[in-house]
Amino acid sequence: MSAGARTVRWIAALSLAVNAAVGAVYLARHLVSPAHTRSSREQARGALFHELATGSPAQRDVVVLGDSLTERAEWWELLERPVANRGVAGDTVADVRARLDDIVAIEPRVLFVLVGINDLAAGTPPDVLAMTHAGLVGELRWRLPHARIVVESLLPVRDQLVGRDDKLTTAAVRRSNHLLERAAAGAGTDWLDVNAALADATGELDPRYASDAVHLSPAGYRAWAAALAPFLP
Repeated sequence: MSAGARTVRWIAALSLAVNAAVGAVYLARHLVSPAHTRSSREQARGALFHELATGSPAQRDVVVLGDSLTERAEWWELLERPVANRGVAGDTVADVRARLDDIVAIEPRVLFVLVGINDLAAGTPPDVLAMTHAGLVGELRWRLPHARIVVESLLPVRDQLVGRDDKLTTAAVRRSNHLLERAAAGAGTDWLDVNAALADATGELDPRYASDAVHLSPAGYRAWAAALAPFLP
């Protein structure tokens, strides 16, 4: 094993240990929200991905991984090439990490990763989100050593449309992205600031690109796809 491979394995192992410790402390101190549960639709979509990954999975050069923001797009048409859409509505960082076997089986050349909005909405502080997200990215880097992994920033939101007590705010997104960018650089992955392409002058989701407080309009998906294009194989 080369020195570089040993270093990557050491980073991944260290990240796993740190994430486990931070997660345990956070849960012990913040048992205030109900447990995250997956709907039958989300479970069925995850089960389909697992079925597709078993046996002899079809390989795709490009995979997009994330939550409902990723799921809702017709990436094949938007990017004008075969794309495996592995978005599942409601997914948190932990949910995505739990199904990485099915992602690794596809052996993508380029993997786009966008997840974390649901963590913030559930009350996870940006600093904790950044730690768990770093663990996800570290594991992907370790298990897909030859893939180009593109970590995408969290997308902007519209503060005036979210609930008054909602933890998902522009300030939380901005803080999270600052930390995620630093972690992506440390993991040796690409960083893509999609937030900048979709935000207005105030840093919130541009009304032209919004269908609600979080999700995108057709024009929003066009703008997002344009941001992804330079990273395609």
